[in-house]
Amino acid sequence: MMLTKKLLVIGLMTAAFGMTTSVARAADDMLAKIKAKGVMTVCMANYFPYAVKNPATNEWEGLDLDIGAEIAKLLNVKIEIADTPWPVIMQSITTGKCDVSFAPSFVLPARAEQVLFTQPFSYDSSAVFVASDSPINTLDDLDRPGNTIAFVAGTAEDRWSRDTFKKAELKALLGDTSNASLLEVSAKRVTAAVTTRAGNIAFIKNNPQLSYKLLTKDPILPTPFAFMVPKGEYHFQQYLNVALSRLEQNGVLPALNKKWLGALEINEIKK
Repeated sequence: MMLTKKLLVIGLMTAAFGMTTSVARAADDMLAKIKAKGVMTVCMANYFPYAVKNPATNEWEGLDLDIGAEIAKLLNVKIEIADTPWPVIMQSITTGKCDVSFAPSFVLPARAEQVLFTQPFSYDSSAVFVASDSPINTLDDLDRPGNTIAFVAGTAEDRWSRDTFKKAELKALLGDTSNASLLEVSAKRVTAAVTTRAGNIAFIKNNPQLSYKLLTKDPILPTPFAFMVPKGEYHFQQYLNVALSRLEQNGVLPALNKKWLGALEINEIKK
């Protein structure tokens, strides 16, 4: 009788383990689902020149869009874009709003707890900008009562600003564009903007009427950009990594980086 009970318990444990394994494996099916429906739903957030809506056409364009189009060709599927403000980009991935995020996202440990990253496709860093006529020249000058520092909520700059500045007032913006904090400086509503470096340097060069200076000569937190897929979707992650490697090897990815980042490229981002 005791032996029978032991065998029954072992049998139930084995069955339960098999069911758990089956469920875990069944969850790793994003790639198959995308191919079956013929559409890849993509989360996209604004950051010039990686991803930006053309005001004339209201269509998304940029480096990430071009890379995504190349991947869609390899998959033989169409892309459906889900406009996603930066403050909810992680939530959109974890709740299934999209199959993948092609928004230019820093690879950060806190994010890696919630999603899977692909291999990097580009790089960027953060920077602090003030008005060109500002008397402030150092981070110590900036971190004083009476000064206000803006950044976009939910970004790497959000966390860094809260860790770095203890005396100045902090202003988290809920906008969906990375240059929102720069525009706050132009409007004289804040003293400084903490935002991404390369894309905003490109934005300033394309808008010469705007005048800023970099408060930090060296990049802050140089970090790779990668795409994000839901936790557990290892097959899809592997496919995207293989696709990115292929685009790198056949020269497509370097050409796209040069097209959109121009003279900035990696040297401007890292120096």
